[in-house]
Amino acid sequence: MKSATSEQTQLKKTLLNVLSIALWLATVGLGFLTITTVQEAADAQVVRYTFEKIEDQEMGVPTGSGLRRIVNYATIAIGVLVWIGAVVIGGMEYHFKRIGKRNSYRVFAWTIGIELALLGLSLLLRNPPLT
Repeated sequence: MKSATSEQTQLKKTLLNVLSIALWLATVGLGFLTITTVQEAADAQVVRYTFEKIEDQEMGVPTGSGLRRIVNYATIAIGVLVWIGAVVIGGMEYHFKRIGKRNSYRVFAWTIGIELALLGLSLLLRNPPLT
């Protein structure tokens, strides 16, 4: 027969597992949102640059379109590779080995903080304030 402390320990461990999984899923989802927003922000900046150059007649439309496509694909490729490698695979392995420990939650906090900062920066780049 199990003692009350054993059952409490098991319940605590289960709750910590659920919390870790929820936080990990939150970082994965937020990372995906950040990648798409950064890609849109980079796209908006390239489009703005392209239209400025077209207005100055320094480059033609096909060159601007090609540059836009290259930046789009490069941004997506780099973002996805870093996201998959660091957040999804590395994060999952790191956190599930350290469930319930302070270092794990500290890394969650840093990850979410960095993703939110990148998201905010990309939103500013995508929709710059009026000057």
